[in-house]
Amino acid sequence: MKIAYIMLCHKNSKQINMLIDKLMNDNADFYIHVDLKSKIGNEISQKNNIFILPKEKSYSVSWGGNEMILATLSLIREVKNSGKKYDYIWLISGQDFPIVSTKIIEQRLMDNFGYNFIDIIDKEYKEYNAYKKLYEIKYPKWITKNKFYIKLIKRIYMILTGGLKYTFKIFRRKRNFDFDFYFGSQWWTLTSECAYDLLDYCDENPKYIKYFDNVIIPDECFFQTLFMNTKYSKLRKDNLTFVNWKNNKRSPENLTINDLSILKQISKEKCLARKFDIDVDDEIILMLNENMDGDK
Repeated sequence: MKIAYIMLCHKNSKQINMLIDKLMNDNADFYIHVDLKSKIGNEISQKNNIFILPKEKSYSVSWGGNEMILATLSLIREVKNSGKKYDYIWLISGQDFPIVSTKIIEQRLMDNFGYNFIDIIDKEYKEYNAYKKLYEIKYPKWITKNKFYIKLIKRIYMILTGGLKYTFKIFRRKRNFDFDFYFGSQWWTLTSECAYDLLDYCDENPKYIKYFDNVIIPDECFFQTLFMNTKYSKLRKDNLTFVNWKNNKRSPENLTINDLSILKQISKEKCLARKFDIDVDDEIILMLNENMDGDK
């Protein structure tokens, strides 16, 4: 079971190296995008199966911006251009950490071989139209900033264009693609065949990428929408990364030692969790790291 882990990161090189070491085995390679604003690139482990994207293929990532999409596509392209054969491509962040051993990870993929693990919110979900509103109208890039007056302007703008869950026809953007939106968690595990097909579509249809320049949180719609309009949509299971949002809507809560019981319970279904921050609580990372040493 050959896995290409593609990683988006920007801080805590020590934590990133611990993550890589924990996932490291003969069947794993790591392709890493370091935010251009970060200076940790030289601090990441240098090994034959670790490939860090050069600056000319990297982006300065901002919250809610399309750079996250561009960085992910750049990583998939790097994997494809490597010429190596992989069964799965697994999108992770530098603040993830495994909650099961690599042996269990590989076994779960083997038991479900051919399936793609991606979170999908479809039209049946009660908040579907609220998500859709983030992508139907055009937003200026500055509207994603985390300031009170900007949040207020955004809310007024959404209300004036039809409301929080509806858009007046006059304000709906013209799409350059003829399929419905789908939404979900950014973090997925796709077969290499599926990931390469999504990449090929983007390369052949740059207007699709362009559409997401002026939306909010494109990384929670871009790949989900493409995936659900491919032949792979029937071969789908829930994603394998646990994220604890709690009451924080802008970014996940930091997982701490107080969440250990939750992680043990969710490990029956998920393989990784996020987000961890070694500067906030290193005890939970050390605990997970030690508890799996005997079952690599």
